[in-house]
Parts: sequence; C-alpha cells; structure tokens
Amino acid sequence: MVRPYSRNNRVFKYMDILDRYVILHEVGSGGMATVYCAQDTLLSRKVAIKMIHPHLLERIDAIKRFRTEAQAIASLAHENIIKVFDYGEEHDKHFLIMEFIDGVPLNDLLEKHTILPDVFILEMMCQILSGIQAAHEQGIIHRDIKPANIMIDKSGYIRIMDFGIAYLVNKDSITVTGTFVGSPSYISPEQAEGKKVDGKTDVFSLASLIYECLAGKQPFERDNSHAVIRAIIDDESEPVFRHNPEVLFWLSDLVASCMRKDPACRPDAGEALNRIETQCRQDQIRLGKHRITDFLVDPVSCKNKEKAELFEIYCNKARSDFNNKKQSSCIRNLNQARCFGALAPEDEKLSVLLKRNNFIKKTGFLAALFLIVACSAYFLLKSVRFDFAGSFKSSDSRADTVRITHYDSTAYGLGRNSGPSSNHSEESTNPKSRSNEKEEVAAAEDFHQIQMTDLKEPSSGKREDIGFLFIRTNPPWVRIFVDGVERGETPRNEIIPLAPGKHDILLRKDGFFDFQDSIIVETFDTTNKMVKMVASEP
Repeated sequence: MVRPYSRNNRVFKYMDILDRYVILHEVGSGGMATVYCAQDTLLSRKVAIKMIHPHLLERIDAIKRFRTEAQAIASLAHENIIKVFDYGEEHDKHFLIMEFIDGVPLNDLLEKHTILPDVFILEMMCQILSGIQAAHEQGIIHRDIKPANIMIDKSGYIRIMDFGIAYLVNKDSITVTGTFVGSPSYISPEQAEGKKVDGKTDVFSLASLIYECLAGKQPFERDNSHAVIRAIIDDESEPVFRHNPEVLFWLSDLVASCMRKDPACRPDAGEALNRIETQCRQDQIRLGKHRITDFLVDPVSCKNKEKAELFEIYCNKARSDFNNKKQSSCIRNLNQARCFGALAPEDEKLSVLLKRNNFIKKTGFLAALFLIVACSAYFLLKSVRFDFAGSFKSSDSRADTVRITHYDSTAYGLGRNSGPSSNHSEESTNPKSRSNEKEEVAAAEDFHQIQMTDLKEPSSGKREDIGFLFIRTNPPWVRIFVDGVERGETPRNEIIPLAPGKHDILLRKDGFFDFQDSIIVETFDTTNKMVKMVASEP
C-alpha cells in the first residue's frame, strides 16, 4: 500500500493502492493531479507517483486525459521524455508511476534568472527537439509544451513531462468542442482557432518558450487570456534583440521562423534540429550536457565564460571573412562579436573600412543603375518621338484617311487612275495610253534623278537647303508618289529627301483606295506621315 505519512501536521490518506511504495514528500500539485516523491521498496529507487484529484474521479474527460498520458509516455522510449513504469486503477484510485527527476523545472529557473545564456538555450532546445521529434514519429503530439513541463536534471538531461493532453494520431482527441487545450501563452495559432494540429504545433510552442528564455518575457504578453489568444492569432512578436542585445542573430532568426502563423511555413522538429546542429558546426560552437550542468552549478561564471567564447568565435570568423574578401559576412560577424564584448582597435578599423567600402560599392551600383535607366529612357523617348511626332494620328475614322475615287492623272504625270471613273478605265486599256504612261513614268524617273542630283551636289558648289519626308503605312508595300514622281514603296523607302516647301503625295496599293495629301517640308527637318490604308473591297 501507499503508506500514509504526516508533514506539517497534514495527513495524506491515499491507502490501499500498492504495498511497495512509501511516499516521501509532495513534489507539486496542479489542476488535475498531485505528484509525490516515493520510495520503491522492491527496487530500492525513487519514483514519482501522480494521483488524480479525488473530486475529478467522476469526470470522464479527466479520467480519459489521465489514461492518455499513460498511453502516450508508455509508447515512447527516449532519454528526453520522462519514463512511465506503471499505471493503475484500484479502489477508485487512479495513479501513474513514473521515474523521479532530481532537478528543477524550467519555469523555476526562469523566475530566478529571467534570461538564460545562448549556448545553454541551444543545448536545451536540441534536447527538447529530439524528444518531440521522437514523439511525432510515433504519432504523438504533446500540445502543451511550456516551461512547467520541462524538467532539467542535475546530470544535464532535459525531460519533457505531462503528456496529459497529448493527441494520439488515429485515436480520439480529448479536445472539448468549443474549447482549446494547452496553456494560453504558448499555444499555436491553429490551436487557438480550434483547427487541426500536427507536429508543427509543438514547434511553435517550443519557439514561444525559447523566446521567453532569450527575451525574459513571453512573446504575446497581454492583460488577459483572451487578449493573449487574439494576439497569437493576429499579431507578430517583437524581435528578440529588442529585449536582449546579447543574442545570436541566427538563433533569433530560427525562433522567428518557428513562430510563423502558417504551419506550412514553419520547420518541423527534425529540420529545426538539423539547422541548429549545422550552424553550431560552422561556428565551432560545442554543445553538450556540460552546458546545462555548468550553468546549474555556477550561473554567473558560466554566462561570462560563454560571452568570452562567443566573442572570440565571431571575431575569428570576421577576420577569416575579411581575408577571403567576404565583406557582408565579415560585417555581420563583427556586429555579432560586438554583442558579446568590445572590439579591439584593429577590428574597429576593419569594421569602418568595410562599411566605407560597402557604401562605395552600393553607391557605385546605384549610380550605374541610374545611368542605365536614364539612357534607356532617353532612347525610348527618342524612338517614340521619331515614330509618332508630327501630324500622324492613328485612327480608323474617315477623318484620318482620304478616299480618292478620281483624280487628274496629268497633274501627276502618270497617265492612269485607280478610281471608279469609266473614262479612265478605258484609257488604261488603250495600248497607246499604256505607252504614254510608260514614257511619262520614265520621264518622271529622270526628273527624280535630276532632282536628287541637284539636292546632293548643287551646281553652285554650295550646299542647298533640304528636308525629309518620313512615311510609314499600314499595310506595308505601298507605292509612294511625290509631286507626280514615284519615289519607291514602304517600308523600303520610308525616308525621302525633298526640297523645302509644299509637296503633293499619293499612296497607292492594289485592293486599297488611293491616299493623297499635301505636306509642308521644313528646312533640315523631318515631316512624319503615318497612313492607314482603306481597303477598296469589304
């Protein structure tokens, strides 16, 4: 039986349970059960006996929660999870026999020291991640990771306790409809909203716990539990370094990534553990259980020793980065080293030099980028002006184009017309008319050659004034006539040199109405003409 004993004139009346255990003292009591330290007389060892409160024996959910804890722990065998030896229900008494941890709960350690050293936290975080990873692999989600459920023993081991509200995958959850389970300050957003949970729920809760160890305060401290839950769902926590300047940058980043609202964006326990181990190897930070025991024995000396160690590590990394011309990494490591101590004069000079070089580099990059943008804008504007300046107005309306159904061919010296006039149609079928047309076109070409010769090489030996006509058409391959002389076709001959003054232009293409217009060419300037031809047949 569990023998009654007296302490401070108080008698504990848990009787007729097991003969082999002698209760030594009470360890602690919660809302659901009381934990006692007892002596196992058969195996001569200390154990912890957890007994559910008598007034909860009639509540089915409380009994189910107690059984869940026994089942969850019994299925796990990991050095960072408390071991269960036995579970029983006798004479309306429900008890759980577990290993006794001779140590201190993390919440007591935080009350005493407020902020814990970085490497101590890294070792503790690795052990907790290892434990919850093992639980997740067995389909068990703790759902209540908090300082009170983390026990630190004197040999440097971290134990995860209280699986009373653990969720066993493929089994019934004990979650009550319309409520959540877990401690409000450490629950994940999906817990707060009553959504489905997975292993990343424990990662969020652990990150909240680590945040408190680094910053000395909880990430979502509010006036009441409802405000805390709302903040967990909607708000972002402040960066750790605002509360503690002596923090590893990458550890702060890891905590922030583990506290993302969307579970899909968080690392799982295995990934977070791998990131810590990888970074510690790169930075040559040696973890081990001695980090826990050293702090428990002499906290002040351990903190000072750790600061000196980290300062030396990141100073050496900065110097190595400088020699390897890794400027950004060098600056970051110098800033990290400055968190743990005062830089030597040569390191301060190194920092100033790097910042100046970095400023010059960034300034040069921005100047080059500005120059590229400015040049691109200049050529773009020049191209737009070249294409659309002048009197061109692109439109399908008749106001922008002129349909010519009849014109006087003799005015252009061409001898034919594409308009609907029957007289001109008859002329175009007359062999004599065709002969006259060929002669007139040949004469016009001779005139064109003479005109171009006069423009290029004036007989006076002096340069005469000249202008240009730029024509583009839609569709292309339209014949161009200027003052009755054919000057080519678009887009082959888009730019035409002309004498300053007024000129008549005619554009012609089979299947389209002729277009004619008058233009004014200025000296040493380009007159732009953009024309959309109108089909003569629908």
